[in-house]
Parts: sequence; structure tokens; C-alpha cells
Amino acid sequence: MVEDIKLSEINLFLSLVKIKSVRELSRQLNMQPGQISKWVQSLEKKVGTPLLERSAVGVQATPRALELIPVFEKMSALGEGLRPEAGTRKNGRILSIASSSYLSTNLLPMILHEMLDELGEAKVRMIDLPPAQFIPAGLRGAFDYCLHTQQLEWPSTWTTVEIGHLRWSIYCRKNHPVLKSPGLRNVLKFPFVVPVYWTPDGTRYGDDQCPIPMSKRRKGHETATAGSAAEIIKVTDQLGFLPELIAKKAEENGELEKVLMSWRPVKKTVYLSVKSATVKQHDFEGLIQVCKRVLSSL
Repeated sequence: MVEDIKLSEINLFLSLVKIKSVRELSRQLNMQPGQISKWVQSLEKKVGTPLLERSAVGVQATPRALELIPVFEKMSALGEGLRPEAGTRKNGRILSIASSSYLSTNLLPMILHEMLDELGEAKVRMIDLPPAQFIPAGLRGAFDYCLHTQQLEWPSTWTTVEIGHLRWSIYCRKNHPVLKSPGLRNVLKFPFVVPVYWTPDGTRYGDDQCPIPMSKRRKGHETATAGSAAEIIKVTDQLGFLPELIAKKAEENGELEKVLMSWRPVKKTVYLSVKSATVKQHDFEGLIQVCKRVLSSL
């Protein structure tokens, strides 16, 4: 029955071993927990041994499964490498990169400009996704690279490196009354534009990592993109916690002003993740260097 093992079963099992929770994996993949359990049972039947056992911290690999994991990882890497979609198309190579909308709109074009010589005839596919969809879409083969500012629990078939930082600050419109007294007490008098995103389970508030917790902020308009948040802030009394990358041009044009708080601008780490089996190490290392160079110049 070993020859009947499916790549999708292996990838799901490897993800489950890393995440250690059927419920969490089902949420990330938008699947029913029972469906995941059936896939694992199918894999167990084919290899002829139990692969998972429940523990105080969730599910974990059995001793026999630990012996099989290196084999599964090699099978996964080989299978991904044999996919016709991996890296090439009839019209040439495609560099597929997923990221949040503000990164694909503001950071990726600068990165791609630095890569013009290296790209040659290759085409770039930029995919905008909310952070909650990065892993599910990545596991389904939607892209090869992911640019993100959150720590994500990718399966072992993916590699992640830190490539730099982006700064975030609180912004307001020009001549906003908060600028006369930018202390915390005065800041809290005004509503903030709130980050939201949509999931199959409904609307969720984003974690923007602002030093002022969401619970203490008055909620204003809600939007899924930093770009639209900046536009709202320009024409209202609402404040916003924005990437300086987004606000820079509006700030230079006198449309937005930074609210100078007692803390320094928040630095968020930027990560680059890659599906190791489908991308050449040389290409990955080249993209890392370009990303680091661009981020260090901001």
C-alpha cells in the first residue's frame, strides 16, 4: 500500500506534527477536523503503523512516526519538485510571491526593481493575502515565496529567514488637534482606524502590535489595508498605526503627520519564507540579499 501514499497526506501529516493540534490545522486549512483525522488514518493504514498519539500538549508523533518523518520529508520534497507547476511555465519561469497588500504595493516593487537583471525573462506573480491565509494557501501550492511580518509555523518543507525590519508609528491628518498635546491621555480621546480581515469563520480584528492595546483604543472605521487606512486618516480626526513605508509619501506631501509619542517607532521584523523543494537555493539566497539591501535603505 506504500505506493498508494498521496503527497497531500504526507504534507498534511508533517504540518500536523509541527502544529500539534488537529483543530488549529483544520482552522488554517479551512477543513473539518474529522476530514483531517480521516487523512491521517488513511496514511496510517498505508504504512501499517499508528503515527500520532494524544498528549497533554495536543497530538504528537509516535516513536515509529519519528523514524518515518525524514522519509516523508524526502518524499514531500521529491513530489513537490516533480510538479509541473514548480518554477516553470510554458511562457517561462514564474516567481510567485505572497504578501500582505501593503507589502506587495509598496515594498515588492522596490525589490523587483533591484532584481531586473536577475529576472531576465521570468515573470512575477504577486498574491495579496491576509496573514491567516499564508500557510493554507502555501500548503496548497499557491506560491513559492512569502514575505511577511509575523512569525509563522511553516511545515518542515519550508524555510524562513529574517531579512530586515520595517518601522511603524501613529499618524494623524495635517493640523490635527492631537498634535498640540501628543500624550497618551490625549491620544486616547480620538478613535483609531481598525485593521480587520475576513476568514471563513467571519471578520477578525488584526493584531497590529501597536504599543496601545486594541482594548484601550476607541474603534473608528475598519479596513483590511494600510493604504486605505492612510486615506481615511487624511480626511478624518481618526488616528492610525501605520507602516512608515506607507505614510512616507503622504507625510512628505503634508497630508499626514507623525504623532510623536514617548516610545520610539515600533520595529517589525520582516521574514522571507520559501518552499524549499521547488526553489533553487541559489535563487533563494539571491532574493534574500536583494530584500536585505532594499530594507536597509529605507
